[in-house]
Amino acid sequence: MSEQHNNFIVTYLKATGIILMVIGHSGCSVPYAVQIIYMFHMPLFFFVSGFCFKPKYLDAPLVFIWRKTKGIYIPYVKWSLLFLALHNVFFAVNIYNNQYGFTNAHVYSVEEITQRAMAILTTMSGHDQLLGGYWFLNALFFGSLMAFGMMFLMKKIGGGKKESSIIGGVFLFVVTLLVDKYDFWFPVVHIGAQATIGGTFFMIGHVFSAYNIRQFNVCMIIVSLVALVIGSFLWSVSLADGSYVNFSNKVIVPYMITAVLIVWSLYSLPWHRLNDLVKSIFEYIGENTMTVLTWHFLCFKFVSLWIICIYGIDIKHLGEFPVLHYFAGNGWWIVYVISGILLPLSLTYGCQIVRKSIFKEKHIV
Repeated sequence: MSEQHNNFIVTYLKATGIILMVIGHSGCSVPYAVQIIYMFHMPLFFFVSGFCFKPKYLDAPLVFIWRKTKGIYIPYVKWSLLFLALHNVFFAVNIYNNQYGFTNAHVYSVEEITQRAMAILTTMSGHDQLLGGYWFLNALFFGSLMAFGMMFLMKKIGGGKKESSIIGGVFLFVVTLLVDKYDFWFPVVHIGAQATIGGTFFMIGHVFSAYNIRQFNVCMIIVSLVALVIGSFLWSVSLADGSYVNFSNKVIVPYMITAVLIVWSLYSLPWHRLNDLVKSIFEYIGENTMTVLTWHFLCFKFVSLWIICIYGIDIKHLGEFPVLHYFAGNGWWIVYVISGILLPLSLTYGCQIVRKSIFKEKHIV
């Protein structure tokens, strides 16, 4: 399969993952839907990141580190500092409040803002509640670096570029089990099993790419779906909870197998049969996942405000996070999903049009 075709499928997978993430945050009332989504939607991003990893970076580690810094760390810091600066404004307009929202919501003092800013810069933590999904950037950044470190080390001690990904992946998985079992946190950066398991998925994705693993046939896709449904009840794990709740070593192996099966099943779908309009939509979403990740919680607030105005309820309900649960459970979750995806993308599209217009004017002059 050509590299260009692979790149398109990866973009579609990223779009699928970010749409599922928004659904998971929307208060979706479809029975068991969120429970099933959480089994694989975040592993998908780690897997895809590893799938796209180029072995040439093993000979240029600083280039790889800079790419991850530019693509993950810098956006994390930029938007986290912006939302931190706006925290007290959000509190003043009831986007945050301790009556219907987080019980510990409060106005930040200068000292607390300074402390959080330092945490953002040094350990990629301390981001504001409206950036709750940013835990993923922390795990992806450090997980990717750990995975790369394992492969780089294996190569240095004599392994081939392909073999190093398998050996390094196995070793990182063992580290994940130990970190989880003993609730160990790496000092200074304060990362735990969430990042190590993310790094393991990164390695698995790279193995699939390096060894050109064949796409699943229809039978294997069906088997994977059955495993997903069964697993969502018997070995359910939410990777999003990894920084707060320990994984159970009894379920982590079947969980990882299930997640990989589903991700590869999604990769194996006949994406080429989609019509051009759907492809364009998925491509645009997939290219702007960071935008959706950053802004969807804030965009949810516009829907909440709309509901508050329609039903005449207390404005303090705007602080409910991430949605107004009663209304979301009664069908409004669909509006939340549409707004959480469409509004950030519309903002991005508008900014792109403005930039192009300005660039054209400068070019003409």
